[in-house]
Amino acid sequence: MRICDIKVNELREYKMNNRKHDAEQVQRIAKSIAEFGFNQPLVVDGENCIVVGHGRFLAAKHAGIESVPCVVLADVSEEKIRAYRLLDNKLQNDSDWIKENVLSELAWLGGGEEIDFAAFGLDDFYDAMRGSAAENFLDDAVQKEEKMRLHCCPNCGHEF
Repeated sequence: MRICDIKVNELREYKMNNRKHDAEQVQRIAKSIAEFGFNQPLVVDGENCIVVGHGRFLAAKHAGIESVPCVVLADVSEEKIRAYRLLDNKLQNDSDWIKENVLSELAWLGGGEEIDFAAFGLDDFYDAMRGSAAENFLDDAVQKEEKMRLHCCPNCGHEF
């Protein structure tokens, strides 16, 4: 395994990719890359065929990015690469959002004043935040977080 930048026009899509990426999702991924950077590399085989990261690849093409970071699996068998393609996509679906934590994070961020989270498809979380039950939850969550913060001794710096 090695990590390197590869030109987008040198990468090949896997013809049997098992996930669909519609234009709206590709635009959201491109917005995320523009906002936060290309922080998650693609995974490719030894022939620059995409193993993982088709959505990020399409977003890079859409945004006109010339090269992207890639993890190259040059010494991995075809069987393991095909299995990894399936498992990587499947395992992402095996977890659920912890809504309370998401709401707490959004509350801490001030409802997304600096970052437009709605542009990334998080409208449902905003709708939940606007409800009175969510507001009560957020007030409680912020109070709990403030109580849980560590205190620091001004003399020795010990946190407790």
